[in-house]
Amino acid sequence: MPVLLAYERDESGNLAVWCPYCATWHLHGQGDGHRSAHCQNMRSPFIETGYIIKKGSKKDYAFGRTYYDSYDNLDLKYRY
Repeated sequence: MPVLLAYERDESGNLAVWCPYCATWHLHGQGDGHRSAHCQNMRSPFIETGYIIKKGSKKDYAFGRTYYDSYDNLDLKYRY
């Protein structure tokens, strides 16, 4: 079962994962564990299996020498 690193996207602890098949963020509720895929790419193997999400630590969010200073700069909130 694939495991994807999850980023906390809001103050409530909801999570987001980057999908390599859709090249976009998939938004999920709180907590680690198995999730159904939100994939729009019909060739994604996640559609059949889903995936496990695991919330990362600040160390996981360290991008090294990039233009991003921290994961706090990621805009992962819903838009209406």
